[in-house]
Order: sequence, then C-alpha cells, then structure tokens
Amino acid sequence: MTVRRSVALALALVAFLLLGACSSSTPTASSTPTATTSPTATTSAPAPMPAVAWGERTYPVPCFTNVPEVQFNNGKAKYRGFDVTADVAATGQLAAYESVAVHIVCSGASGSPSSILVYIGTTAGPTYVGPALTPDEVIDLDQASYVDGQLFIEGFGFTRRAPMCCPDLSVTKTLDLVDGALVVTAHTSKPLNS
Repeated sequence: MTVRRSVALALALVAFLLLGACSSSTPTASSTPTATTSPTATTSAPAPMPAVAWGERTYPVPCFTNVPEVQFNNGKAKYRGFDVTADVAATGQLAAYESVAVHIVCSGASGSPSSILVYIGTTAGPTYVGPALTPDEVIDLDQASYVDGQLFIEGFGFTRRAPMCCPDLSVTKTLDLVDGALVVTAHTSKPLNS
C-alpha cells in the first residue's frame, strides 16, 4: 500500500506542477499578445512667429499685373516710378498659427490700389500663404483683424461706375486657413448709401 500511495502522491505532484505551469501569467512563444493602447501621435504646435522687421522685406506686389517681387526699406519702395508702402495691418491667430497681415498700397498702379498679404509662423520662419484680396477686388482697407482664428477685413469698394476717388461700396470679407490655403468663409458688398 505504501508503494501505491507513493505512486499516487508522485502523480498528484506532477499533475499539480503541470497545471501550475499551464496557468502561469508569463506568455509563451505561441501565446497571442494582448492589444495595448499607445498614446496617439500628437503634432507639435505651430512655430511662433519670429520677430521680423516687416518693413525691411521683399514682397510680391499684386497691384501690378506681373506681380513683381519688390524690396522694401522702412516700409517704402518704388516700382516703375510708383510709390509702394508696406505696413502691418493686423497680427493674431489664423487657424492655429500665429499670423501677420501686411497691407500693401500702391499709388497710381494700374490694378488694385492695395492688397493684403498673409503670413504664418512656421519652423522655417514666416511663410507666405497668399493674398487676402484678389486682383479684381479694388478695396481701400478700413481695418483688418483676427477674430476667432480667422482674418476679418473691412473696407470700401468700387462699382464699375464709381470713380477711383469715391468708393461706393461697404465691403467685408472673412478668410480662414484650410490645408495651407486661404479660403473665403464670408463676403458681403453693399452700397454705402443704404
């Protein structure tokens, strides 16, 4: 009987060890790993706009048909005998980017007398994203501002019958930055006399 008991005890001990090994929490080579959640990749915040001498830069000047690149000194330049000025019209947030709107005014140009060039801060420095006014928009700027992550422009426009001395329209325009391009989100033009 003692031999039987010893054999039974040995078998019970082997079974206990085998069961313990199978229920171990250490994964084996054939076990399937459990899914783990990793933190989502976050894009870093856009770079801040560096300190820039905005009056000492080269700008595209949309007042002229060939859109020349003109060097400004102290916010002033001459192009083909015309006086051109560049002033910061507004600073703020455009989408998630720090942004600057530069107002370009041309005296006696054949096209629009002014334009607004929009820049955003990137790791490469100020990046030009485009003009806020099309070449067809002849607008004397009253004000520009950044509101709720968009660029808001107010000014005075001209119908075809209005002389260049006397704007006859009140114009507002709102732009956003979508996929790196300026997109008009609102635009109104109404007679000044209404």
